[in-house]
Amino acid sequence: MGVRDGGGRPVARVEVVPGRPTAVAVHGEIDAASADLLDAAVTELRRRGCTEVVVDLAHVTFMDLSGLRVLHLAAVDGMSVVVRNPPRIVRRVIDLAGMADLLPIEPPGEVG
Repeated sequence: MGVRDGGGRPVARVEVVPGRPTAVAVHGEIDAASADLLDAAVTELRRRGCTEVVVDLAHVTFMDLSGLRVLHLAAVDGMSVVVRNPPRIVRRVIDLAGMADLLPIEPPGEVG
């Protein structure tokens, strides 16, 4: 699943990676225009009975509260959500939003 800008260039992409636990690999910018991609992937996993997911953010260049909201709602709805490889700015957003306990980060590290 992907979102493109006005020139047809990819802005965001989300893909489900089967395994134990299931992973969701996120690429590009996750904001109000593209958070629906992440939400659709997580919603589909919950519909299939998935109770835990690792969200790999290694290739995310930007994430605002729209993307964080998707992860937060999944976690408060009972899904175990682990955030893997977030860029420093995403770690900071998670910390500032007070969601570090709800959304554990792998590998753990300092927010800076």
